Amino acid sequence: MICLVFLTPMPPLIIEINSHVALFRDMLILVGQPRDCPELREKIRKLRRTCVETSKHMAHLIMTQLKRRHVTRTTEVKKSISGVKAAKNSAAVGGVVLMKNSGTSIE
Repeated sequence: MICLVFLTPMPPLIIEINSHVALFRDMLILVGQPRDCPELREKIRKLRRTCVETSKHMAHLIMTQLKRRHVTRTTEVKKSISGVKAAKNSAAVGGVVLMKNSGTSIE
């Protein structure tokens, strides 16, 4: 199975979240049936908390990675813009430059 965010095989944390959610679903199906009991409901509460905490941790990891990529791309764009400006400046220096006051040119 491929994870779209990482474009690599699914990290163990995503597999863990999937397993928790599947188990949570199976436990919820038992609510209201003869096997329903206070212990089951307590297990459901604990598993729900585990799912929420694991999901928050995964969201933090993803957001950190996305922010890092954004900063890297922003830096690359700024470098390419400054490179274009430098190229323009060097072209202006290498070409003919008019002197302001005298109206003569220097090559």
